[in-house]
Amino acid sequence: FESEIADFNIDSQHSVALFRIIQESLNNTAKHAFASEIVIHLGYISNNRVFIEVIDNGNGFDISQKKRNDSYGIIGMKERAYLIDADFQIISEAGKGTTIRIEIPYTIN
Repeated sequence: FESEIADFNIDSQHSVALFRIIQESLNNTAKHAFASEIVIHLGYISNNRVFIEVIDNGNGFDISQKKRNDSYGIIGMKERAYLIDADFQIISEAGKGTTIRIEIPYTIN
């Protein structure tokens, strides 16, 4: 875990949603990626947005391929992100790992 923010205070709705997104990202990595390393990075984009990235060095996948009918984990992550007004992005390439990136509104004091 790496953090650029010393004191990250968010409400319970954001906290639970982010926890579940990170949890599902880790579950997907464990099931599918065959990764040897996972990094969770919390950082700021500007004084009103922050990001959380879950980065693995696993086998990755081609995100342009048709989605599987049983990919409920990714659907759930997208829905949770939507409910907290977050931007959700999957960055992956076969053989090069996967990054799940969530950006949320947040004011750093």
